Amino acid sequence: MPSVILNNFQTKFRNAEDVEWKLKNGYYKVEFEVAHRDYEIKYDTKGAMLYYEEEMDTSAVPQTVRAAGLTRHPGTVLHEAKKIEAGTVTYKIEVKNNAGEEWDLVVDPTGKIISDKRD
Repeated sequence: MPSVILNNFQTKFRNAEDVEWKLKNGYYKVEFEVAHRDYEIKYDTKGAMLYYEEEMDTSAVPQTVRAAGLTRHPGTVLHEAKKIEAGTVTYKIEVKNNAGEEWDLVVDPTGKIISDKRD
């Protein structure tokens, strides 16, 4: 593990728990938890962050993102959410209806649906 990557990680995430590192396809991937929330980061070999994923409370999802998912699938509730940064910011949300049917959507901050898949 290059020290620049480890230093960047430890500086930003001092309270990380259950830290797991992997070298995969020329980048370093770390999965960890902070305050019982899941995170995933991918670093290049020089320590630059390529990808960042953060589990978030559904109440923290921007209204435009929430509205896009609930409008696309009426009668659902927001069940899970993640914020993803990989050059741009997107949100991966899961909506669920009373029958237990689920859909995974990727939505940009303006509410544009990038993908919509039934789970």
